[in-house]
Amino acid sequence: MSLSETELIERYFYGLGAVREDVLLGIGDDAALLRVSSDEELVLTTDALVEGVHFLPDAPPHSLGYRALAVNLSDIAAMGGRPQWALLALNLPAAEEPWLQAFAAGFGELAQAHEVALVGGNISRGPLSITVQLAGTVPHGQALRRDGAREGDALYVSGSVGDAAAGLKHMRGHLAAIPAAGSYLRQRFEYPTPRVKLGTALLVYPLWAAGLVTACFVIVPPPLSLLAAGVVLVSPFAALRWLDAYWSRTPSHDATSDDLAALARLRIAARTAIDDARGRLAAS
Repeated sequence: MSLSETELIERYFYGLGAVREDVLLGIGDDAALLRVSSDEELVLTTDALVEGVHFLPDAPPHSLGYRALAVNLSDIAAMGGRPQWALLALNLPAAEEPWLQAFAAGFGELAQAHEVALVGGNISRGPLSITVQLAGTVPHGQALRRDGAREGDALYVSGSVGDAAAGLKHMRGHLAAIPAAGSYLRQRFEYPTPRVKLGTALLVYPLWAAGLVTACFVIVPPPLSLLAAGVVLVSPFAALRWLDAYWSRTPSHDATSDDLAALARLRIAARTAIDDARGRLAAS
């Protein structure tokens, strides 16, 4: 006998993740009730994983649960925030309990590790997709924003850039690798490392107050041009510096001609934006 949505939620998702005192009401009602400190600001993000777009049809459910939360944790970390509460929406072609059990285990293990409570969500029938909304907090006025970057700032990239993208290419048969390298790249794709501790460490008071940390974008999603495009839009000075410096370090996988062409176009866009900004300043 198949279980109802309520029964599936109670069996696999009720109480998943951390137990937090600031959760006044979690799973089981129409909405969650949360207590937020008056000296903090809410940080909200959401991301979706869609079968055939973001993962392969035979992807392990444990890794999907982990990744669905990990990509959102990285967004909160990039703002210097502390992740705290999550909502989960699942579209499932069929409610297969072994799949749900493994998925919930992957999600729950990472949620516990970062003290995140699952406080609500939804399960619907449809093509497989996973959407997580994650909320956290950051001290008032201290969020690390991309538009905090200024001309002359040093830019740093955390982690090993390109591994996850290379892992997906390898799994799709588009990138050859020896077994050990292929296994490593697959692990990097299926279990990315959210830089939560790094993000919160950047808000250590002496660094923040001295203006030594003014902007942050911790995770670099594939393709690389997505991040660069975002930086061009809000901070052309930072984008140009980043684009100039990026290829000076050895990439973890060979760049395609499309990657190089995109980065070249973005460099031109960044330079144009800088010239326009200087022209407006000179005219004012």
